[in-house]
Amino acid sequence: MSALGPWAPPVVLRPLVRTAPGARLWRPQGVPLAVFDSRRARFDVALGAAASRLQAGPKAPAPPDPARSRATPVPGAAPTGSPGPAAKTPPAAGSHPLHLDAFPRPPGDNGWGIHWIPTLRQPPEVVDRFVREAKEMGIKWVVFLNDDAKVGDNDYLVKRLVENGIMPIMRIYTPNGRPIQGDLAALVRHYTRLGVYYYQLYNEPNLNVENPEGRPDVDRYLDRWVPAARVVAANGGYPGFGALAPGGNMDDLEFLRIALDRLIARGEVDALDRAWLSMHNYMFNHPPDY
Repeated sequence: MSALGPWAPPVVLRPLVRTAPGARLWRPQGVPLAVFDSRRARFDVALGAAASRLQAGPKAPAPPDPARSRATPVPGAAPTGSPGPAAKTPPAAGSHPLHLDAFPRPPGDNGWGIHWIPTLRQPPEVVDRFVREAKEMGIKWVVFLNDDAKVGDNDYLVKRLVENGIMPIMRIYTPNGRPIQGDLAALVRHYTRLGVYYYQLYNEPNLNVENPEGRPDVDRYLDRWVPAARVVAANGGYPGFGALAPGGNMDDLEFLRIALDRLIARGEVDALDRAWLSMHNYMFNHPPDY
């Protein structure tokens, strides 16, 4: 549907590699297993030594009871006349990587997601119209823009998404990749209470236009990302890593491989313990297996 932003592909929070022994591997909805295995192998090779060393880190916690529901109820008020989903507190920040099953997911997760309207705020009537259409489409994940660490502009949007069983993902908008302005800790505490668990920090750092210096620089990206990620995790959120652009000024997989190597060298791999990999899975009008 064009009004929901055709310029961005569906966002699927499903890792393509395991970052800890025993973590489950998920295949995106509708992608044939053979195609997925081929892509996974290419992704593994691109990560190289960094992926191997990350996997050799601390042992992941034991998997949760399989009888437990894998969908995380999204907290928040329910529409008039219908019972709301029960609230669930996300796992507290710890010293080991979280198991994949510990990451929150919406009820009835089908892996379908979209990027929301590319503006920093919308009036209630616009929110109501497109949340209704997103629900009718079966969308379960929505990425929306927030102006730096400003609190309040997207309260209504978040509440409406949560009421309709859609998991909101906040992309903290920082023009040209400059450092986040404002009280990030207060932002995360406020929106986590409303049902936003995932926070994408910075955007497409492998593009010239998304860097204050005018060119991609992995170390400068980590200088900004790591402190922000620690703030997000310490206040109950899950920081997004990457959001890399395919076909960028610096190859996306090369940027990711170097970034993981640098995190190891800097002794900051623990910043990934509650992190998730933000993917821009642009298909350029090609089928999944091209």
